[in-house]
Amino acid sequence: MARHIQLISNPVASYLSQRFGRTLRGKKSGNSETTLPPHLQWAYLRGEALLIKRFFTYFEQRNIEDVDSQLFFWQQFKCNPNALPLLSIRTGLIVAFSKQVSRAYLERIPEEEQHYTAYCCLLWDIHQQDNKALLNTATYTFFSYFSATIFPSKASKSDPNKLKREIRKHLAQQWNLRPDIRESFRESEDGVSFSLIARIGGYAPVTLITLNGKRLKPTRMKACQTVLQQLEQGLMKLDTPKQRVGLR
Repeated sequence: MARHIQLISNPVASYLSQRFGRTLRGKKSGNSETTLPPHLQWAYLRGEALLIKRFFTYFEQRNIEDVDSQLFFWQQFKCNPNALPLLSIRTGLIVAFSKQVSRAYLERIPEEEQHYTAYCCLLWDIHQQDNKALLNTATYTFFSYFSATIFPSKASKSDPNKLKREIRKHLAQQWNLRPDIRESFRESEDGVSFSLIARIGGYAPVTLITLNGKRLKPTRMKACQTVLQQLEQGLMKLDTPKQRVGLR
């Protein structure tokens, strides 16, 4: 994960270094001023609007469309110490921002809010400079890094049970329903046919994958790894399971 955040923080830090004199332009507030100076308040509001639009678009494109999941990720994004504070500190953004506001403001406003405000100001400045590549890095690539910190893939590549638990987490976020991941296989003289199936009480089962192989163990492992990889990369888009009607 450390290498991944560097792919985001390095270009942002370089941009701040080049733009430091103008990025958060305007005179520093007096030491007794407890609010943002007008130029920063304006940049913050415009940047926040840009952030919100891109944030929810990112998760919708990954088939996370239910309200509860979207709000969960939004709240985590604003308070997770591995997200905004990490980026803000690594890039020097919070230092640049702090030099533009008063001591009274810094003492009154919680650090988490300072990081968030500085980040919004940064996004608006990047947008004004029409640096589309960096804006995508500072938003979409950063959102991808952030979401991975919420549900890190700790599954051992050699343990199908751990892989299935990670698959279950991803599907729970996608459907807002928590499934059980079951296995089904048929062996013959030619080999084995193996399936992973998501089951939820009261809902129709969903077959996630069916693979054919020569032996059960490696086919099972490949099926678990393939499904998890596709879920992590946003390549597996599954409709919410249909609720059963009538007698089971």
